[in-house]
Amino acid sequence: MAIEGITALATFSDKDEVPGTYKLIDRNINSKGKALYLAYEHGLGSALTNLVFHLAWAQKSTYYTVLKKNLNDGVHDAIPFYLAYTKETEEGSKAITDIDVIKVGDPLPQGFHKVDLNLNISVPGGEALNLIFKTA
Repeated sequence: MAIEGITALATFSDKDEVPGTYKLIDRNINSKGKALYLAYEHGLGSALTNLVFHLAWAQKSTYYTVLKKNLNDGVHDAIPFYLAYTKETEEGSKAITDIDVIKVGDPLPQGFHKVDLNLNISVPGGEALNLIFKTA
């Protein structure tokens, strides 16, 4: 069943790499390493329903799609972790309709939820950021 929501999520090292069909979240989420930006595609289709972080040494998930770029790429001694998502629908799951990044401690915009982990938790001096999302 096609749902209106975010249908694709990707990371890019350069803002200029983002395809025209994607919406860029204009914030470098890897402030102490190699530049890294999130972008997503919104439309009618199989929408994302959950976002999590995946540790590099954790068992590969068959349930989640793990993005290929380490969120801490280029940061010496930082824990390598990756953003992962699922499009699986379970009873009560809702399509993700918007994604953004805010500073830790900033108030959540109306209707948003946060992934409760600082994107730079293992990065000394890294900007404290949370990934937030809105559901239908």
